[in-house]
Amino acid sequence: MTAVRDYLELSKARIVLMVLVTTAAGYLFAAKKIDVGLLVNMLVGTALVAAGTNALNQYVEREHDAKMRRTRLRPLPAGRIAPRDALLFASAIAVIGTLYLGLAVNWTTALLGAFTLTSYIFVYTPLKRRSTACTIIGAIPGAIPPLMGWTAATGPSRTPTAPPRRVRPSATASPYSSSACCLRFSASAASPTPSPPRSAARPSSPRASSSAASARTATPGASS
Repeated sequence: MTAVRDYLELSKARIVLMVLVTTAAGYLFAAKKIDVGLLVNMLVGTALVAAGTNALNQYVEREHDAKMRRTRLRPLPAGRIAPRDALLFASAIAVIGTLYLGLAVNWTTALLGAFTLTSYIFVYTPLKRRSTACTIIGAIPGAIPPLMGWTAATGPSRTPTAPPRRVRPSATASPYSSSACCLRFSASAASPTPSPPRSAARPSSPRASSSAASARTATPGASS
């Protein structure tokens, strides 16, 4: 139990819990319909990435933590966890969490998690002892977890659904014929259907006209 407690302290479980709350809030704000399975997968992957980030941060700062009264009793400065074990633990759960997000949620959320880790460890942490701008830069990885929840809710799903049957295109239809049909349909819907022209009187044939003329000339007294 002591070893488990030390690794939980190494990964800063309370901070991980706060990250999960903000990530879930981003998901709930963006989701039109709550998918419990997707939500759980997102939280599991995010927890692994966040725990790996915190553990890597303590590994990088272990020498500085040993000099401060507030942090000298942490697992690494106190010698309860070996630096090599901490590095392997942190790297493993961070990589597993990133891959889990990519495979179970989507790769946009996974890339955001990886960006949070790299910006926190390789930008924010070294800058803390050099410039006060670290507070502004550190706000960027702190604001990404809600965005991860948003992309998990709105990004492409790992199990896409098929379109409804009535709008599903035929497997043998070519893209050209499908687009042409759509264009013809939209054009006919945009313009009203013209009414058919009124039928005009059919002109008499030349034979009928000549027969009528000869009958008038042959009848006596037709001119009178």
